[in-house]
Amino acid sequence: MTDQKREGNQCRHAAASAEAVALRLMVAADIDAGMRLKSEANWNQTQADWQRFLALQPDGCFVAEIGGRVIGTVTTCVFGCVGWIGMLLVDASYRGRGVGRRLMERAMSFLSETGATRMRLDATEAGHPLHEKMGFRTQYKVIRFAGDPQSSDDVKLPLQPREFVAAVLTGLLSLYRTFTFVNRARLLARLVEEPSITTRVVGSAHELKGFLVERAGAQALQIGPAISGSDRVGRTLLIESFQRHA
Repeated sequence: MTDQKREGNQCRHAAASAEAVALRLMVAADIDAGMRLKSEANWNQTQADWQRFLALQPDGCFVAEIGGRVIGTVTTCVFGCVGWIGMLLVDASYRGRGVGRRLMERAMSFLSETGATRMRLDATEAGHPLHEKMGFRTQYKVIRFAGDPQSSDDVKLPLQPREFVAAVLTGLLSLYRTFTFVNRARLLARLVEEPSITTRVVGSAHELKGFLVERAGAQALQIGPAISGSDRVGRTLLIESFQRHA
């Protein structure tokens, strides 16, 4: 970069810094901006994911904008006493200027107003320092695996997963709460009913033993949530998923 170009960029950034950053509720028209920001961050979300965030908590999703241009996003969702924060994204050109902090503060303020006594989020490496400064502490680490499913037709499945039906929804929600201690009924009920999402289950409406949810991503198929009461059931659900997508 030449000195002239560098000086020009510095002037533009200085002018942008002088502009006021406004926060407001996110609306459906902001989804395209959200997709731009998530693509810049190399995340896997789709338009359907953004639509779900807005549908689940329309009063708790926010954007930051300068001069009418969206430069940041954050979403929330209330699960009983637990408030969940997600999709904290800031345009790369405006990072390090307090935009992320303002979005976080707005999300936390909203969750406090709803009566949430606990706030949680999944932190990326980039966002971890900000979250710690704002009082969040690590509970556990989430490990994400990626790869190409291989054919395993020679593997005999000890159990046969089947498609989700409405009759097993109560069992699915109960199984989820048993293992996670969080009531995410609103989210799960919407996930399993979306036509673009595949849910496979093992067991009956009276005794559901496990389930696995698959949803399309911008870059890869996303598997999860997936919960089972035994390794046998869990392996069956995963192998059957790999067989279908190999």
